[in-house]
Amino acid sequence: MPVTSSEPSPGLQPDPFTHSPPLSSQAPTIRVPHNTGIPQGPPNVTTRTQPEKISNAWRRNVAEQNGLGKRFGRVRVVDEPLTEGQAFLLARAPSNVAAGDEVRYLPRGEVDRIRLPELDFWLIDSRTLLTPVFDDADTTLGVTVAEKPAEVLAACHVRDAAWHFASNTADFARRIRSDM
Repeated sequence: MPVTSSEPSPGLQPDPFTHSPPLSSQAPTIRVPHNTGIPQGPPNVTTRTQPEKISNAWRRNVAEQNGLGKRFGRVRVVDEPLTEGQAFLLARAPSNVAAGDEVRYLPRGEVDRIRLPELDFWLIDSRTLLTPVFDDADTTLGVTVAEKPAEVLAACHVRDAAWHFASNTADFARRIRSDM
């Protein structure tokens, strides 16, 4: 659930990485069609240097943007054991990675251990913060857009800490297989 005020959540420990103010949702909500669910097409990515051979539009775009020097990366916070949806995304992640979208994994218990806030967000060029907004049925309604430096900086600190502690896709997949 997105943060709805600038007040810290009850029981949230002080962030050991920064003293930046907490994220807030003072920015306007923008309705965005949410049609990016299950990836389409076979995961037949060949290489990020040949985007024309990538069948999936997302991965093709990532490869093309990588060719222009842009970087894509994400940290997925996952349960242990993985949910069915998380296992599906892990199985599909190598094709995203091959296209140039670095996907890393952080177990939910580790998030708690290092006291990161439970936030779901996107950062665009470390300048724009997008926070999804959900209804009570967990349906995506849209996103809030924030560009205030303090809010963006707080999200950058969370992202950087999560990135530091997360495992890359190949290492995480090997660990999951060895635990089975």
